[in-house]
Amino acid sequence: MKIDYQRQPPGSSLCGQTCVAMIAGVPLEESISRFNSKGGTRTKQVKQVLESFGFNATNRLKRVTKGTIIPSLAIGKMRWSNSNHSHWVVIYDGKIYDPDPITTPPIRKVRKQEFAGSPRITSYLEIKRAKPRRKRKTKNLSMATN
Repeated sequence: MKIDYQRQPPGSSLCGQTCVAMIAGVPLEESISRFNSKGGTRTKQVKQVLESFGFNATNRLKRVTKGTIIPSLAIGKMRWSNSNHSHWVVIYDGKIYDPDPITTPPIRKVRKQEFAGSPRITSYLEIKRAKPRRKRKTKNLSMATN
């Protein structure tokens, strides 16, 4: 799998839509249309849209605690200590892909600092690629007549 890095538009609240677009490998506009929203996103919405693109995600955010091992593919939720503001980022293969247009560097290695201080990743949604459905074999029910 490859992450196609994308930035959310400056001044927007499209971090959730942008993270899903990066993971699904689709244009931001397609992700926005699946969310049916250009505003902030909730965990349930992120999960549903990921599933519409063929991914499985955990039902709930998992809290980051000391010793947490982040899975190879996840969407992390960042929070600021003195604010209700939160922000979604993609975590993939040991790197963080931050869609915020003012973040430098936007792609960086996961470090301990990402989980301490402010802002920090406080929780994550684990994501897995859905397995393709197998086609069922159908029996030929036609009967030969004499």
